[in-house]
Amino acid sequence: MARLQRISRVRKDNLSASSATPPTAYRWLIAFALFALTLAVYWPVLNHQFIDQYDDGQYVTENAEVQQGITFSSVRWALTASVSSNWHPLTILSHMLDVELYGLNPWGHHLTNILLHAAATVLLFFLLYSLTDSPWPSALVAALFALHPMHVESVAWIAERKDVLSACFWFLTTLAYVRYVRKPGLRRYWPVLLLYALGLMAKPMLVTLPFTLLLLDFWPLGRCTFDLDAEGPLRNNLALIVEKTPLFALALTSSIVTFVLQYTTHAVSDLESLPLRVRLANALVSYVAYIVKLTWLTDYAVIYPHTYSAPPKWQLLIAAVILVGVTVTVLWLAMRCPYLLVGWLWYLGTLVPVIGIVQVGSQAMADRYSYIPSIGLFIMLAYSVMPHANQRTYARLIAASSIGLILAIVVATRFQLEHWRNSEVLFRHALAVTKNNATANYALGDYLAEEGRLDEAEEYVAEAMRLHPHFVPGYKTLGLVRLAQGKYASAYESFEELERLEPENGSVHYTMGIILEKMRKPEEATQKFERAAALFREALAQAPDDASVMFNLATALDKLGKRDEALPIYREALRLRPDLLPPDVGEALLNSTREP
Repeated sequence: MARLQRISRVRKDNLSASSATPPTAYRWLIAFALFALTLAVYWPVLNHQFIDQYDDGQYVTENAEVQQGITFSSVRWALTASVSSNWHPLTILSHMLDVELYGLNPWGHHLTNILLHAAATVLLFFLLYSLTDSPWPSALVAALFALHPMHVESVAWIAERKDVLSACFWFLTTLAYVRYVRKPGLRRYWPVLLLYALGLMAKPMLVTLPFTLLLLDFWPLGRCTFDLDAEGPLRNNLALIVEKTPLFALALTSSIVTFVLQYTTHAVSDLESLPLRVRLANALVSYVAYIVKLTWLTDYAVIYPHTYSAPPKWQLLIAAVILVGVTVTVLWLAMRCPYLLVGWLWYLGTLVPVIGIVQVGSQAMADRYSYIPSIGLFIMLAYSVMPHANQRTYARLIAASSIGLILAIVVATRFQLEHWRNSEVLFRHALAVTKNNATANYALGDYLAEEGRLDEAEEYVAEAMRLHPHFVPGYKTLGLVRLAQGKYASAYESFEELERLEPENGSVHYTMGIILEKMRKPEEATQKFERAAALFREALAQAPDDASVMFNLATALDKLGKRDEALPIYREALRLRPDLLPPDVGEALLNSTREP
């Protein structure tokens, strides 16, 4: 017991060594400064565009439900539907609210992201301050979190609203937990559960939050210990785990729902295409790569392509030595410097869901995945340095180094923000700092195609297909670009490949019919239109209220000369979805379909 008291005193000394507790007004001044600095650094983002080629379309600009704004039907859809293979209704509702407030003006959507990120920064500061009573380490961690260039992706990318929104709930949940710990009771536990559930509804990555609460129980809350001389350490530590059983239950439920959605939508890579040994090897190297990128402050990309092969053995060896070395060191220093162990395990643990063991997408790693995990490394840095701040010998050096570090990351962040101005700048930069990047090639080609720069578009999409021969959307885009160029034979070849991959896709057959018409092969074109119409009828039987399928069916029937059959279907489709056509075209068509 005496040893435990000594440990407690050591922890308290470590916490209070930085400076005396500032008055409340002073703490709020720090919080205001963090908020204002975050807004100032990220303000240029308000002039940026949507990144339609990379999820902004899926979440906002091409999402008909979101574009309704806040309505009864849209809210119901948000609560029941999945977007991007995830169930995160709060995130979707926030996008709907933005549409309600700003329409499709990107500046408003960017403003919401910036405000949420600034709010998360302030919440992180107050959380760390409430835990440690140390204002300056808390402020430094919050500043690094707010301003680091690796977090630009989470803030400047509208589709990553889920990061900044869920972070706010992460910190609110933890603040509620600290309040509960200081005066335990059911009335204070329910807010923890509620806030955590809301956070999971913003982004499932919060599944690791109960684990971080256990870490905070060790330091700085001092609720658990690994001291074998203490009375009943095992019983006390198990009680802390049992205490969080409802939180773990919510985390497990969210994990199951997320996995099922990602598996059923084929977002999860199978073990045949990406063996477990390759995933583990990539995870090992990625843990170190994230640290390097957090330190290097440059060469960030919107996507780092997966090689689908194990990294070189020398990389695996270096990564293993670093990770084992740091882990052994922090364990050895756990009692004297508990913040090192907590920060390190925070970093390792919160990366687990996105480290690639369950591979979703084609990336080897992603900047956005570091948004919460990086806090652990920032804690290690700030709380290691700040206990020496009261020593005259080191005070000026620490202050100058901290200011220099903040200035460096601000400059790096402003440079990184420029890469997110629009899709062309973003993906050209990704191609400049990565190799064999099929996703960036395709996205850039798709953007250039929309801009009418067909020759450039064909070059980049063709390169994407060379790197990723089974990428279905690539064949469609490449075929449409060649069709627009008048290269009918090569366009048809692209759609033949697409037909091989998706033989039951009515739109593929319809487009092949259009190309055959251009090639003056009317009989073959008719066969394709008939096949398209049959597939659209089958699809409509499965989803009778799908206006897009109705419209496609009507279009195919029109091509077959069955206009009398097509007209009422056109009318019903446009009644359900007036946005399927420009207003003037839609009105003209509706007028032509009115019965006398």
